[in-house]
Amino acid sequence: MFEKENFQKKFLNLKEEGDLNEKEFEKCTFLNCNFTGANFVKSTFTDCTFEGCKIVLTKIDFAKFNQVLFKECKISGIHFNKLNPLFLTMEFEKCAIKHCDFSDIKLNKTKFTSSILEGCDFISTELKGANFRKVKFEDVVFDNCNLTEANFLGAEGFRINPTNNKIFKAKFNRDNLLGLVYDFGIITE
Repeated sequence: MFEKENFQKKFLNLKEEGDLNEKEFEKCTFLNCNFTGANFVKSTFTDCTFEGCKIVLTKIDFAKFNQVLFKECKISGIHFNKLNPLFLTMEFEKCAIKHCDFSDIKLNKTKFTSSILEGCDFISTELKGANFRKVKFEDVVFDNCNLTEANFLGAEGFRINPTNNKIFKAKFNRDNLLGLVYDFGIITE
């Protein structure tokens, strides 16, 4: 186990001998690392921070993310639904998250604050109390999600069909409610 270890190494196109699969990381900080194509399969990350990292097409099958913070990271092509669901807790702050799959997992109270979400799927996702404050959405799918008490204050570009998603007590700005009626073909002027 790597405890309180600070990684500043650049990881690019890791090969079998350099993969981070089946490793345990506790209280680690990964600064400005490039995990493009890396292998985190069956690894455990507990109370870890990824800051300024590039996480693209990284394999995370059966990995455990417990209290993991992604800060100012570029994240693309990740299937978060392949993570081990046990103790799954993540937070995203000022990240660019593109073409990721968050379907069929529980992300209650997960924070995506001040991030950009583009081309991501949230299908049958538990997002009760999630925080999407100041998030910029583009081509993001919410279908059959529980968004009860979720926070969309200051969010832009979201499209959420209230007939397909639970939005009870979710928070939205008054001037940004068009994202809730877009699928109904209503014309606003």
